[in-house]
Amino acid sequence: MVGYINVANTTTTDNLLSNNFYDDWSGTNDHFHGPNILAGVHNEYREQTITLSDHLETHEIQGVTQSQFQAEVWFWNNRTQSTTLTQEIVDSNGTEYSNSVTMSGTCNAYNGCGYEDSPTNTIIINDIASDYDITTRFSFSVPSQPTGHWGADVRNPELFVTYDPFVFDIATTQEVEEWLQEFEEEYIDIFEEQEFFFIEESEPFIEDLFTYEPDVYELFEEIEYYEPEIEILEELPEEIIEEIIEEMPEEIMEEEIIEEMPEEIGEEVIEELPDEIIEEEPEEISEEPSMEDAPEDMDTSEPEQGDITIGKTIFAKAIEVDQVTITAMIQSQPIMQDAEFYAPINIYPNQITIFDDRQIYGNITYVVNDPLTSQINYTRGNLEQQYKLKQKLDEMIWIN
Repeated sequence: MVGYINVANTTTTDNLLSNNFYDDWSGTNDHFHGPNILAGVHNEYREQTITLSDHLETHEIQGVTQSQFQAEVWFWNNRTQSTTLTQEIVDSNGTEYSNSVTMSGTCNAYNGCGYEDSPTNTIIINDIASDYDITTRFSFSVPSQPTGHWGADVRNPELFVTYDPFVFDIATTQEVEEWLQEFEEEYIDIFEEQEFFFIEESEPFIEDLFTYEPDVYELFEEIEYYEPEIEILEELPEEIIEEIIEEMPEEIMEEEIIEEMPEEIGEEVIEELPDEIIEEEPEEISEEPSMEDAPEDMDTSEPEQGDITIGKTIFAKAIEVDQVTITAMIQSQPIMQDAEFYAPINIYPNQITIFDDRQIYGNITYVVNDPLTSQINYTRGNLEQQYKLKQKLDEMIWIN
């Protein structure tokens, strides 16, 4: 449904041409019987061009379907002659239309006969354009009289343009308004009840939290929080349990604590405890909590003394688990000591001992009488005497 509709109401314009051949027409034919009558001359013409937008609105021009050109013609002499009515159209799209009609006639009596209606020159418009330039032209042919006014007289030129206008249908518009009003009355309550959220830069997880259903806007669901149960003693390795037992104070190691501990843990702890600690009586370690502000549905019965003691012990030791674990890991590492890189190994044991105790030169006495040996001995003795004299000289004190 639209405001403008094409209805079957064809409209034809008034005459769009001027009958003032002097001022509003142009061409080579300049013979007239006054300003309103064109006197034809052989091989001459007179024409006028109009622009359709000077006479019609845009929506009317777009509905143009045809153009009609006609006039009144008087053949006033007996010369064989004709008058041609030509129409040329160029639209805003560049499309060209052209059509001509020729009217022939004579009159046996000089200045006899009278004006006749010319045939209608009609052009059908097939293209839709925003504007049209229409040129109408009269041309004359009198072959026997090539000079002077022997052609027909023309008056009352007419140009009519037919178009199918786009008109504003009031009835249709009223129907649209009524439909909109009914739609608004039916759905206005739904639109008023809705709440719309506008997020400039929403993150993906936020978009998932919004639901746009009419009656449901759940942004978040309740989240249940669970406190993790701490089970430490059951998961501790044996070396850490031993470390805990060694570091526990004497006042904590009581008979009640041992009784409340799990069996598998209690047995290991008891085995490691000294006898004197097990025989001692337990002492109170914790104070009783205040029950003045406790809720009505809360269990206000006093806990067992052993439960409090064990709870504190486990909690305190749970905090130190990391430190104890690291200490145990360090202690379990091998200690590097200074040692020979390769240990000495006797690779040939049980070998046969071979010893030659024979005296090859047992009965021979060697006496040195060699001159060279005597010289060496003499030189060595001389050097020894020089050394002794030098020491004595150094020890002497000289007196001037």
